[in-house]
Amino acid sequence: MDKRPQIVSLDMFQSDSPCVSLCKLEEGVCVGCGRTGRDVGSWQVLSDKEKAMVNQAAKARLSLISRPVANSENQIGHSK
Repeated sequence: MDKRPQIVSLDMFQSDSPCVSLCKLEEGVCVGCGRTGRDVGSWQVLSDKEKAMVNQAAKARLSLISRPVANSENQIGHSK
């Protein structure tokens, strides 16, 4: 029996962080990655399943943040 230690890549156990190095919280949500401040702070201790759930929620938040609001005064072509 081979008693040598097995080499295991830790990459297979880590979920990728959605961080894009554009870290700015607005109303408790990062405008770069969509995670909440709590998500960011607890990232290192979350399980891979929890990280996947955070990533899914962050992606959904980002899609809401990046959509223009229908009646926004900042919208191009807006007239009163």
